[in-house]
Amino acid sequence: MDAIMERYRDGRIPIEKLSFSVSTKVEVFPWIDKWLGIAIQNDVKDLEFGYMDSGYSTLLYLDPLPVFTMLTAKSLRKLVVKDCHLTKATLWSSGSVATYYDSLRELSLLGVRLNDNMLQTLLAICPMIVHFTIKHCVGLSKIELRNLQKIKMVSIYMDRKQPVEIQTPTLEYCFCCGHTGNFLDLEISVSESEIFKAIMCEDI
Repeated sequence: MDAIMERYRDGRIPIEKLSFSVSTKVEVFPWIDKWLGIAIQNDVKDLEFGYMDSGYSTLLYLDPLPVFTMLTAKSLRKLVVKDCHLTKATLWSSGSVATYYDSLRELSLLGVRLNDNMLQTLLAICPMIVHFTIKHCVGLSKIELRNLQKIKMVSIYMDRKQPVEIQTPTLEYCFCCGHTGNFLDLEISVSESEIFKAIMCEDI
């Protein structure tokens, strides 16, 4: 992996998509910042990162993911984060949002550990998101999606009963999926929208 990334760096080859999964049993953490730095320099547009063997028991002990570094890519359009720990990631500066990242259009959080504050921070600094997916994440007491002026599609997958509130004038589609008996408490406000088309809910 390192040799490949160095070849892209040295040849200044544009990176359309970078997807890599890291084993928690292999000491590659020092390389992650290097690889992300190369991807950012080479104008990565689609970035996917995760851990291959991080079940819930190991998830709590993984090093915080450098999500702030990922978002600094001005070319980034899609970010997928899998099985990572975001509760300790630093996104704030002096108690306020450090900056905005207007390039991101699609954000997916899959099996991620984060708290309510971190979720709101991510959404606040990426206000141009069009498609948001959150799947089997832990650590949240609720999910609130507000002030996303471009959001069109939301997909939510949860393992337990979860309060969800969505307020947006642009939402077109909302997909919700939960285990039988633990379905979502869902509240969607689309009173200002004339384009809302469908909501689909499933028990599994």
